[in-house]
Amino acid sequence: MNDIRSLLKQAARRLEMTRFVASLHIVAIVAAAIALLLALIDRAPADSMIAWRWVAPGLAVTAVLTALLLWRRRRLTETQVALTVDERLDLRERISTAMHVHDRQDAFAQAAVADAIDKVRDPRTRELVDRRFRVSAPSLWWITPLILVVTGGVLLMPQANLFAAEVVATDGDLTDATKKANQQIEALKKTIDQQDLLKSELQADVDDLLASPSSPD
Repeated sequence: MNDIRSLLKQAARRLEMTRFVASLHIVAIVAAAIALLLALIDRAPADSMIAWRWVAPGLAVTAVLTALLLWRRRRLTETQVALTVDERLDLRERISTAMHVHDRQDAFAQAAVADAIDKVRDPRTRELVDRRFRVSAPSLWWITPLILVVTGGVLLMPQANLFAAEVVATDGDLTDATKKANQQIEALKKTIDQQDLLKSELQADVDDLLASPSSPD
């Protein structure tokens, strides 16, 4: 039985690593999406408000810890590993049957265990475990790097300053502008008064300007 358990441990390590990578992949996508959302929020005001030197490592550590928690909550049992080995190596339930009856002393149980041990000791079985239980990356592994690249691009953009207050003219501003306009008109009138030739031609126009309403409603 030690040979069988050794083979199951070899397969279990690879299965558990694959499951952890799958959990980390899902959590990493969520963490990257959160980082992208925070980056968009950070670019909106006039000044950056997120301390990325703390937020970025915090998101990474949280993602790893969350993946570990999800992985530990769904550890595979020895029976599940045995069934998976039988399926992937096409052993026709030799390993799972041996694990189920190894405590029995009848002839069927002893024959089943002996047959499983012979199969496990075959060097080709170990080679099959190495080939068919490889730790592989998830099929959509590129999603997280893509989101992180987009996030980095957003952080390189200047602040959008979307919440800047609009400049609204007040009554005081309008009054000052009116005073300046009147002063300019008076200066123009004095200049015209000094020009005998222009006085008669432009006097009427200047009087109309002075007579027009000079204050806003």
